[in-house]
Amino acid sequence: MVFSIRLRPHWIRSAATGLLALVLAGAQAAIYRYQDADGLWHFTDEPPPGVPAEFVPGYETPNQENLPVGDLNQQLEEDFEPATPVARATLAVVTVKSALGEGSGFFCTRKGHILTNRHVVRPVEGAQFQDRAKQLEGQEREFATLQEGIENRQRRLPLMKQDLEGYERVIQRTQDDTARAWAREAHARLAERYRAEEAEMADLAQKLEATRRELQKQRRDLNFERTHSALASTFEIRLKDGTELNAILVEISTEQDLALLQVEELLTPYLDPSRRPVLSQGQRVFAIGNPLGLHDSVTAGVITKITPEVIHTDVTILPGNSGGPLITEEGEVIGVNVAKDVARGASSHSVGFGKAIPIERALEAFPFLNKNRSPES
Repeated sequence: MVFSIRLRPHWIRSAATGLLALVLAGAQAAIYRYQDADGLWHFTDEPPPGVPAEFVPGYETPNQENLPVGDLNQQLEEDFEPATPVARATLAVVTVKSALGEGSGFFCTRKGHILTNRHVVRPVEGAQFQDRAKQLEGQEREFATLQEGIENRQRRLPLMKQDLEGYERVIQRTQDDTARAWAREAHARLAERYRAEEAEMADLAQKLEATRRELQKQRRDLNFERTHSALASTFEIRLKDGTELNAILVEISTEQDLALLQVEELLTPYLDPSRRPVLSQGQRVFAIGNPLGLHDSVTAGVITKITPEVIHTDVTILPGNSGGPLITEEGEVIGVNVAKDVARGASSHSVGFGKAIPIERALEAFPFLNKNRSPES
């Protein structure tokens, strides 16, 4: 059996071994690796003849304890050498990709559990999907208006044609030169309007057909994404250094806009949700996430109001921040960013107050996160 993976050199001893553990768990044979001319690493239990291959330690016996393999925290610490608690907290934050876009999340246990928003993994329940659905409804109303305009012209053109024929009869039959001149002038004006209306209706008909096809495509895409989103149980995540892994859906909260994922077989950096820092208005806090697709971003502000259900801040929160952590200067997680309040009628990108679900609500939604924590929890 051969397993191939393209990785940066320093990941060979961490992510590769973690992935291999999934494929080769319980294998008795030794595992070897070799690299081809394109830099692609191949892992096999039968090295090809004449190809230099290296023995990969740790796979000559089964993994009896089924413990996570590969320490992502160690690798990320070595790569980024965080100098502050906030910088260290960014190591635990990930991008979560769904069928409808991207959100954020963060490791909350050493064993790869990820807290995020429910609407990140079920986007049909979130503002982004609803905005798209409303936008499609608006486009369908515009289509109906366009169609009505064409239908009005279709009714008007035959009437104009009748008027033109009437002027032509007057021109042919009248003996009055003044009446004939008036009829010719009126006919010329109406004929010009008729040709313009006819040309405009042809253009509108083409536009209507193109719009109809586009709306059909958007409806199909939206319905497919709605169905896919409702059934998805595996999600692609991206780490701080760009490495992409798969996470499985563990649980979705029915009460809170929260969901729990897990990357298996790896030890991860994490933000401990069981710590309870004392919070106060005016306290400086930070949001980490991926606003508008800007990967691995930090914004700062202060707490403006605290309630049992919501922490309000003036931290900049944009689409893509959802599911990311709200932390203190000491790097302690205090909430899960979910949205922001903006003025009625304003763009979702407008300045507003950020909202985060207090971490206590996450502990209530997923009680096992509230256990006394150990280095291997």
